[in-house]
Amino acid sequence: MDKNTLVFVEVKTRTTEVCGHPFEAVTRTKYNHIKQGIFMYLKDYPEYKKFRIDAVSVLLKPEIKIEHLKNVSL
Repeated sequence: MDKNTLVFVEVKTRTTEVCGHPFEAVTRTKYNHIKQGIFMYLKDYPEYKKFRIDAVSVLLKPEIKIEHLKNVSL
């Protein structure tokens, strides 16, 4: 929760960026699947009126780097 907003977070981890940045793995298809899951969840918990989707990127090498994008939309 962030104040009165329910936050759903997609976390992507990569050892390195050789195969691309972790955020590149959050595709439109993946985003739509996340939204479908959220709507199913909200049917069971209608008290939550506001939500957002965040994405977190974790790179492990050459050193650990974490990035957080709030309110992602595709």
